[in-house]
Amino acid sequence: MLASLGPSVTALCQQPVNNAKSMQTPSQRLLLVDDDVELAAMLQEFLQLQGFETDVVHSAEAALHQIAQAPPDLAVLDVMLPGMSGFEALQVLRARHDFPVIMLTARGEESERILGLLRGADDYLAKPCSPLELTLRIRTIL
Repeated sequence: MLASLGPSVTALCQQPVNNAKSMQTPSQRLLLVDDDVELAAMLQEFLQLQGFETDVVHSAEAALHQIAQAPPDLAVLDVMLPGMSGFEALQVLRARHDFPVIMLTARGEESERILGLLRGADDYLAKPCSPLELTLRIRTIL
């Protein structure tokens, strides 16, 4: 799946990102919540190459269930999900947990980004995004 990014990006993506924060914790747990199965699989593969233990679920309800069992170090949460929206899930998460959340969504207008940040997101990244940029934002937050 990484090959679809182009040869130069693919080569870069296969190298771990090395900075001071990337050396702090060997395997931090991420939860990726996105109903786009193909995108989620590609991001999971990339994030695992970067040393993150990455779980994927495709609905907010599944995310809340998994988080109740074992909260991640950080969640990447899509806004437009089937059933409960990512914004609704974010409100539930913020009432119960304090781990960082990055919103990753096709809804990248300024008003949407502001709404996500006001509702408690730690960062907001519009799709399509660079997997490398997502990794660097995760490392910055963690």
